Amino acid sequence: MKEIYQLWKEKFADKLLEDHGNTPYHKEGSVLTHTFMVYNEAQFESDFYGIAALLHDIGKPKAVTYKDERKMFPNHEGLSTYMAVNFLKELVKMGKIDEDDMIDILFLINAHGNIMKYKDSKKHWELYRYETEKLEWIKTFNKFDVAGRISDMEYNEVEIECKADYIYNRDFDKPLVWICMGSPLVGKDTFLKENNINNLDIVSRDVIMMNYATEKYGKGTYSELWKKLTDKDQKEIDKLLNKKIKTLQEQEKDFIINMTLVSYKSRRKMLNKIKKDYNIKYLNFLTDYETILERNEKRNEEEGKFIPVPVLEMMMKNYQFPLLGEDERILDIITII
Repeated sequence: MKEIYQLWKEKFADKLLEDHGNTPYHKEGSVLTHTFMVYNEAQFESDFYGIAALLHDIGKPKAVTYKDERKMFPNHEGLSTYMAVNFLKELVKMGKIDEDDMIDILFLINAHGNIMKYKDSKKHWELYRYETEKLEWIKTFNKFDVAGRISDMEYNEVEIECKADYIYNRDFDKPLVWICMGSPLVGKDTFLKENNINNLDIVSRDVIMMNYATEKYGKGTYSELWKKLTDKDQKEIDKLLNKKIKTLQEQEKDFIINMTLVSYKSRRKMLNKIKKDYNIKYLNFLTDYETILERNEKRNEEEGKFIPVPVLEMMMKNYQFPLLGEDERILDIITII
């Protein structure tokens, strides 16, 4: 861990000097101080928890907001996830961790705050019924996170129950829908161009939007046409999207859905459109924060399609690592980094 710690210090330490502000939950000072304190607790458990501790709050400085003069870092976990990718890829190259370790650490970074967010939500914890070990990771890390702070608030350990369940009697002869998810510019389109071996139909709201807008308003770049769309237009585009999904299912075709779908809520809305007699596989795309911004600038130059950085960061903040328990029809989750 010593070499990993030194690399982290060189890359992130001076970026974590953000003060936590006037809050009863963090009176230890800066994000950096808190990170040191959590790391000092976690490193003795395992390298897995130690690395997650070093990276779990790196998104906080970019997530700062204020409410009634109180400094807050809402959904910093999502930003931390994207910002940790390059560092973890470097550890893979060095042989310090393998690719499975990297995915597990990214999950823990992303979900480490869920106990506070969902402590009273039985529905949320049921998402872990097929992957109860991940819930144990969160519970263990939460102890380190709480120990790594100075607080006026009394901490009572949250009791979380999740009855383990298992996937039985899968019918692999059912038609299949692949659901691609991830922030814009993580590489979904490029991957599908190179790997759609069976040339399956791809349902993309962006493609539907461009066809609709071009027909109604004439040629233009994505950004130009987007600005012309009214609320009524957006509703019509959603109708076309739903119609295409419905038609493909009526034909019992395998197909691909290619959208952002970064949150549990957005995926739930999409899952509700899929018939019960379909199987589902998730393709979960993750790319590092820096590459997403670079691709955004490049695409603007080449295609005139630009997403404001605050919008991109909001999408990254809202990202929630997918779980098998989101739907009993999910056969697999494949994470592509």
